[in-house]
This record gives sequence, C-alpha cells and structure tokens, in this order.
Amino acid sequence: MPDLEIKRCYDVLPNNKIRFGIKILNNLDFAISDVDVILDYKVTNFDLEGDNNQHLDALLPTVPYLAEFILKPLGCIHNENMSATVSFKDQQLQKHTLEMRPKEVHCISPFLKEKFIPRAEFLTISKTGFSEERGMNYEGITVDKLEIFLLHICKNRLYNVGEFSIENSKIIYFAGDEIGGKSYYLLTAIVKEYEGLTQLLLSANSDNRYGLNGFLNEIMDNLRHIAASANARERGIINKEQAINIIDSIAPGSVSSAGKGAGSVNIQGEEKKHGKDEGREKEKKLESEKKEIEPQKESKKEVDIKRKQKVRSSSKNKFFAVAIILGLLAIATFVYMSYSNTEQINLTKPEPKPHIVYVEIKGSQFNPIELRIAQGTTVRWTNMDSTMHIIKGDEFESSPLNKRDIWSYTFDKKGTYNYSCTIHPYMPHGKVTVMD
Repeated sequence: MPDLEIKRCYDVLPNNKIRFGIKILNNLDFAISDVDVILDYKVTNFDLEGDNNQHLDALLPTVPYLAEFILKPLGCIHNENMSATVSFKDQQLQKHTLEMRPKEVHCISPFLKEKFIPRAEFLTISKTGFSEERGMNYEGITVDKLEIFLLHICKNRLYNVGEFSIENSKIIYFAGDEIGGKSYYLLTAIVKEYEGLTQLLLSANSDNRYGLNGFLNEIMDNLRHIAASANARERGIINKEQAINIIDSIAPGSVSSAGKGAGSVNIQGEEKKHGKDEGREKEKKLESEKKEIEPQKESKKEVDIKRKQKVRSSSKNKFFAVAIILGLLAIATFVYMSYSNTEQINLTKPEPKPHIVYVEIKGSQFNPIELRIAQGTTVRWTNMDSTMHIIKGDEFESSPLNKRDIWSYTFDKKGTYNYSCTIHPYMPHGKVTVMD
C-alpha cells in the first residue's frame, strides 16, 4: 500500500569521511506522520556521527525529505553494502515499514610504494583510466615552500618522475603502485602564484576509481596539517571544473581524457630532471662514438710500437735492471711505512663512540615517553606511524617525518626538555632529562 520513492547516494568528503544520503518522496495523496529513517551499518567498519535514527513528524505529498548521515571509515572500505529501514504511519495511524535497497560504498586509502617509470610512459598512462581533481588556495606561503612540503608528503610513497617550471608555475609528476594490489596511482601536481595567493592543483589518475578519493584526501589532509604548522592559511577550495581548466591550460593531457578525446601533450620550459630515456640515448651515442674511435687508436698504437721496437730492444736490459732496483726500494719503503703506521695506530687510543638512545613514534605515542640520559647523548626518533609527525621542543624542532623517517638531536646541556608533536598536539608529551 505504501507508495514512497526512496533514493540513496553518498560522497567522500575532503576529510575522507562518508556522507550518506537517503531521499524520500511521498507519492501518496495524503501526508504521512512519524517518519523514521534507520541506517543499518557495520560498527566494525564505521564510526557514526550522531544517531542512526532520523525522525520527521510529518511528510507532505510531493515534498522530498533528505536524511543525511556522516560516517568515518575505520579502514579501507570496498564493496560495503549500506542499507536502511523506513517506517511511517498513514491517515489511520497504521504503521508501515519499507526496506531500502542496499547501496555499495567505497572509500579506499591505498598503501603505496614508488613506481619507477620514465616521463614518456607516465604521460601515456595518464591519458587512460579514471581521474579526480582537487584545488586549494593558500595565503602566507610561497610556491617554493609549498613545493617542499608536497615533496615531503609524497616521499617514500610516490616516485618523483620529473619536475618542470613553466612561467610562474611548477609541475611535478609522481607515480606509485598499490602495495598488495595491482592498481597504479599517478599524480600531477601544479603549484602556482595567482593574485597574491599560492594555488595547489592536483590531478590523480588510476585504473581503480574507488581509490582516487582516498588517495587525494590523504595528501590534502597531510598538507593541511603541515601548512598550518608553517602559519599558512587556506583561502578557499578551487572547484573541480576550474581546477580541470587550470591543469589543462598549464599541463595539457594531465587529466584523463577517457571518453572525452585525448589531448595532446606539449610541455615547454627548462627541465629540472632529465628522464631515463634521454639518458639511455646519450649513452648509446657515446658508445657508438667510442666504437668508431677505438679502431683508429689501435691502428696508431701498432704503428708507434713497430717504429720504436728497434730502439727499445737495445736498451731493454738496462731498463729491467733499473726496474728491479726501483722495485726493491719501493718494497723496503712500504715495509718501513707499514711498521711505522702500525705502531702509531696501536699507541693511539680509539675515540669513544657516541651514545645513541632510540625513541619510536608508534600509535601516536612516544616510546619510551621519558628518558634519563647523560650529557652528549644523541636521541634518535623513528616514525613508525603512517601519519606525519613533527617533533618540537623548546630548543629543537624536527623536519616533517613520514613513515620510517629518522631524526636525531644531541643533548649537550644539562636540564629537562619537554617535547611534543605539532601536527598531533593531543599526543602525550615526551620528556628528556639530561644529567652530568
């Protein structure tokens, strides 16, 4: 008897959360009451913000109602079915229940390793597959500084295929392969100055469309934290259409043209990093020239040998006699010097090796969290988390640390040093006590 139209959709937000929407349209001739939309999801896969039951007192005919739910994925989500139950009461206050058809949800943050490919192959692959774009305006940060931050974020995860400068813009190509999977991920990054702002435009390409949002969101989120630590401010998101137009105008063909007609690639400007193909061509050319010159050298050498053979034969015995005497003198000198150096090494006390103490950053905690060390001890921090960290104390501050990055600091002065992570201030603070 119920005649309700139910539509469902979702999108992945820039913070990698999922916004799931359920739209209900009342096609009956009368209003319905006590409308409840109850979302059914796996608590092991998502954290839900708010209640999973959204209530509406009354829904008039032909008036749509949209129930929205915000969920935080607890891992990579692929082919996860999201369903819901809709209940309401009719004019006679009789309750009716409808089951919404499940909707597949995908939210993947791929784990990547470097993909070593030449620039020509990068440009060819980037014309296929699926693509996604992002854009952001920043204030209070230069193009060079933002480029450095981006290189830090992509370090050890994406291979730097090449860097170029075109007018007031910098272009960087990155490539990565999914760990434990077969998908590739390509990234074209453009950093440029525009009317006093620094613009960042990202175009991601992959043969797995479900991983593109998570791939870009993770980069943008890390960049948001590290840029904020440098007092840079976000000044508005660049919409997708505008981002595509800017990318195509600066680096034609970087956006996947599947279904749209492939654009030609014509990049001008000075190349900072030569591709491997160009290097191989130079090696082949040098090898060819070497093969042509070598026979000429050999021929000339044979002529010289024959010309001087008669002269050398007369003084051959004298040459060997002098060579033997010089050889004996060289051996005697070597034995004397070796004995002298051995005595010097044995008499010299070896310098003590520096004392090193290790701290791991794991699970957003410093381990050990407190240290008691002697003066001159070096503390070495290793980031074991997949998220970025920056260690900061009163007298020291590390560079941005990606996963498995190491940073060291030597404590030469007695005292107590407290430190924390500037990107994740909620982390328990560490403490180093330096004694005599």
